[in-house]
Amino acid sequence: MREGNLEEQRREILARLAKPKLTSERARLITEAYKAAEGEPAVIRRAKALEKILTGMSIYIQPHEVLVGNLGPERVSAPIYPEGGVDHILREIASYEVRPGDKFAVSPEVKAALERVLPWWEGKTVKDLALSLMPDDVKRASESGLIAFENMLIRHEGAQASDRREGRSAVPGRPQGLPARPLLRGMSNML
Repeated sequence: MREGNLEEQRREILARLAKPKLTSERARLITEAYKAAEGEPAVIRRAKALEKILTGMSIYIQPHEVLVGNLGPERVSAPIYPEGGVDHILREIASYEVRPGDKFAVSPEVKAALERVLPWWEGKTVKDLALSLMPDDVKRASESGLIAFENMLIRHEGAQASDRREGRSAVPGRPQGLPARPLLRGMSNML
């Protein structure tokens, strides 16, 4: 590989990292899978969603790549994970390109696709379940700005589970011994 090509690729990747393109592909695929498997056990729905994503995602391989794989249909894409939570996406999608923090390029097609599929998830996400189980005093503390935890609510449920076999947290910075079972038990019925 010529060194000039490597430098060009480096510049392209760095430019795209400043404002990755939002993609609706994963959101569309997982939504289709969950809709088709409605009423089935959560573990079956998750398996069918994974199958749909793995068989339906766009694949691209650049000639220079040694390790391949992608999160979206092109280099430096930003996929959407609607199963975590959608209210913040629907509320902020119009400002993604211009907001002060994490900017994303959002094409009109992607925006329209997300506005079609994301409303289906309202009331069905990990965040929705967590909020339904949360004590009222904690909700009030959050609403008043005393505490902030929304980012933790919209992550995939596996990122929240403690590693009970080892007696330590599976998530860096999470206190030891916090049981994840009640939350995961609720999720098994929802997702």
